[in-house]
Amino acid sequence: MSLEVFQRKGRTIRKILSYLFFKRAIKKQGILIGKNLKGYSTAWKNGLISVGKNVSIGQFAHFSINRKSNFDRPLVSIGDGTKIRDFFQLACNRRIIIDQNVLIANNVFIGDSDHIFLNIDIPISKQVNDDENSSQARTVIIGKNTWIGRGACILKGVQIGKNCVIGANSVMTKSIPDYSVAVGNPAQVIKQYNNNTMQWETIK
Repeated sequence: MSLEVFQRKGRTIRKILSYLFFKRAIKKQGILIGKNLKGYSTAWKNGLISVGKNVSIGQFAHFSINRKSNFDRPLVSIGDGTKIRDFFQLACNRRIIIDQNVLIANNVFIGDSDHIFLNIDIPISKQVNDDENSSQARTVIIGKNTWIGRGACILKGVQIGKNCVIGANSVMTKSIPDYSVAVGNPAQVIKQYNNNTMQWETIK
């Protein structure tokens, strides 16, 4: 057996053992992972993501996390009981915090930075966030018990309070307080919960 073949087999065995360890570890936490998940296991092994108990992540989710970030780890935190549906996309250069019992519908995107397009001589698809551009990232926080509707986009610096509802296909560019309903592009708060009347009231 040549050295190259031996090394290739060694890498394959390490990948298999690493994957089995990963599956065993998340099973102990009650985490359910769908098919064709991209980037999660690598982020988990490198300490870039922290996931609570009884979390589920649907099929075809994609986690893109900057391993070279200078910020404290983990960069992504997902709280206990959070349910993430299919085709979820997350892009993190700084920090994204998803609190407990958050419900995230299909096709939701969460990102803490913008894709750069500074150099007109380079295709945008080939321009990447370097250290300087990554420093422009802004932390995203989604409060506990919040529901993010299908196709919503949560952009950099947005902080969503607890018990909020984000309408389908909404684009969140600004933070909103607890107990708010926001819809639209860009999203605007249209309702808030009144603790005195114990009713959701329309914002006039």
